[in-house]
Amino acid sequence: MDNHLVLLPIVIPLTGAVVGLLLQRWQREQAFWTLGTMFTSLVTSVLLLQTVWQTGDPIIFMSGGWQAPFGISLVGDLLAAVMVLMSQTGLLFGILYGIGCKDKVASYPTFYPLFLMLGTGLTGAMLTGDLFNLFVFAELLVISGTVLTAISDDKYGTEAAYKYFYISLLAAVFLLLACGTLYVTFGTLNMADLADRIAANGDLPLIPVAAALLVATFMIKGAAFPFHFWQPDFHTAAPTPVHAVLSSVVVKLGIYGLIRVTTLLFPVQAPLIQTILVVAGVVGIFYGSLGAIGTYDAKRMLAYSTMGQLGFILV
Repeated sequence: MDNHLVLLPIVIPLTGAVVGLLLQRWQREQAFWTLGTMFTSLVTSVLLLQTVWQTGDPIIFMSGGWQAPFGISLVGDLLAAVMVLMSQTGLLFGILYGIGCKDKVASYPTFYPLFLMLGTGLTGAMLTGDLFNLFVFAELLVISGTVLTAISDDKYGTEAAYKYFYISLLAAVFLLLACGTLYVTFGTLNMADLADRIAANGDLPLIPVAAALLVATFMIKGAAFPFHFWQPDFHTAAPTPVHAVLSSVVVKLGIYGLIRVTTLLFPVQAPLIQTILVVAGVVGIFYGSLGAIGTYDAKRMLAYSTMGQLGFILV
């Protein structure tokens, strides 16, 4: 059961989204099913963190019984477990707000299933131990967030969704190129296995290229300077419950990825990467804070404030 515990926070919202589609004719039942699903998933996230905290060891699930580097692994270590618990708490309150809000979009039959798919993508990206699987989960997150914003009551929702989709497409290209670069060099995309092989062969010429591509990917995901320009429009136009989740936890995927890059995959290149992140963070603090001061739209102000807070996190 312990090994499967890392699987449950992903499978529960994914299954809940499928069942939610079957309940689309019963709006209120669908809404409370979604709330119950996310609460159940949150409980498993608490159990995951508790287990990892008590044992001191990560929980690893190998898909199909195939061992790394051939199999796809899910890994619940302390960092991933904390991030998943934080993310699913934010998602739970976003759904709770959605049930009581007056936004027309909350009555659409696909709103709550998409919300659960958003949670599936975010949770899976943080629990995967495989770099290509991170790409898959991140794209699930992007598609769900794009559609949820495109159907917003805000008249600029479609425009904002296009901006987010295309900047995320750039991040996807960077991430795929990084995966290809690392796979052709080391023959694996398992992050723990990659860390060992990079440490043993740190002078190979494609390593800095892969590091640069991954840093750019996660800076886009985290809306860090100079990849910040999509964030205010996207967060402002999103439905209010979605906006809350985007600002609080979705952009943290970029921060999570940067932590993995600097502490696990590329510790040798970490000092240079950290210098870049400090500069980007300082610019983000000033840009986000000044942007928040200069706007009178509450959601836009919070979007700029998020940018400033992300700057503090980077520093």
